[in-house]
Parts: sequence; C-alpha cells; structure tokens
Amino acid sequence: MLATVAAYGLAARNWRTERRDTVAHERHTTVRREDHAHIERVEALKAGAQIESARAGAAYAEQLATALITRAALPGFNPQALTDAGLPQLPATDRDAA
Repeated sequence: MLATVAAYGLAARNWRTERRDTVAHERHTTVRREDHAHIERVEALKAGAQIESARAGAAYAEQLATALITRAALPGFNPQALTDAGLPQLPATDRDAA
C-alpha cells in the first residue's frame, strides 16, 4: 500500500506538469489561430475592396463608351467642331496592335 501511495505521489507531479504543458500549448494554439483569422479577415476585406473598385472602373468605362457612341450618333454631331473649339481629344486606340 505504501508503494502505491508513493507511486501516485510521484506520478501526480508528472501529471500536473503535463497538464500545465498541455494547457499552455492549447492557449498558444488558440492565440495563433485568432491572429491568423484576423489576418484572413483583413485580406478578405482588401480583396473585396479591390474587386469592387475594378467593377466600378469597368462600369465607368462601359458608361463612357456608351456615351461616346450615343454622342456620335446624334444628328449634327461634328467631331471636327470639337477639335476646332480647342477641346481635348480622346486618345486614339489601335485595336489591331492589341
């Protein structure tokens, strides 16, 4: 019986040490996961903002193209009159080179 009590006494010290190590590891893992989750959320927000910016840019380009086509189709539209008035000219695009 004395041997059993001594064995449990020595084992209990090791059990406490192992439990402390396990708890410390779990805490460290939890903190690391929270940090990674935060970084993932920030990157997702950045990516979402970039996507929205690209969509807005594409929508603006489409609206500008539609406006230019509509303006060119108006009766009496004279692009030379704009040039003669000194208004800025849109840059020419070469679609064959692309």
